[in-house]
Amino acid sequence: MPLLTRSVDKWKNLITSRFGHEEEDAMTGSARARHPRGRTGRNLPRTAWLTVTAFCSAAALASCGGSSSAPRALPQTSTTPASLASSPASERDQVLGAYRAFWAALTPAANAPASRRQQILAPHAVDPELKSLLDGMAREDAQGRTYYGSPRLRVRLQQFSPGRGIAVISDCQDASKTGDKDVSNGRLLTRGKSRTLVVATLHRTGAGEWKVAFVSFPRHSC
Repeated sequence: MPLLTRSVDKWKNLITSRFGHEEEDAMTGSARARHPRGRTGRNLPRTAWLTVTAFCSAAALASCGGSSSAPRALPQTSTTPASLASSPASERDQVLGAYRAFWAALTPAANAPASRRQQILAPHAVDPELKSLLDGMAREDAQGRTYYGSPRLRVRLQQFSPGRGIAVISDCQDASKTGDKDVSNGRLLTRGKSRTLVVATLHRTGAGEWKVAFVSFPRHSC
């Protein structure tokens, strides 16, 4: 692989869950590009989830696992962007904060011992995204690769349904200082793009915490 090739495909395979975002589709009415194997994002090399060969969701591991059942679809009465202004500011802030914390945890988790990754990621992600990330990082380990850097987020709360505990975030992030590197010598192997569209669905848990459940990377630009 040429030095500093695009890492967005790696992020997509590392962070993208294997199932479609039915909740997101119902809320936004938008169609997302499907992974050739039935997942969102692009395939990683056969020998290879965020830059993700290693993360399966942030951009996305191609062969990551996920939940064994697809998420339920939202009724068509979900909250529209125009109603976001009436949502409690504190809860909107919680959603955005949870999304930012998710991305901040990815690189530390990728570079941590495998035995600690669940502990690092569980406060920020739930299945199928959590399982996808862990599976992707394990595959990255097997190839002697890991992730470096953190993207600069450009976040917008696209849809918010506090009554149903679901939020959809659109993020035109700058991933140009992120990518994959060789663990043995630190050589940078890939580099992301300055404008990468990410759409994430967050669920509110029974404990009232917002966590990332799905991440996709639509093919259109932002």
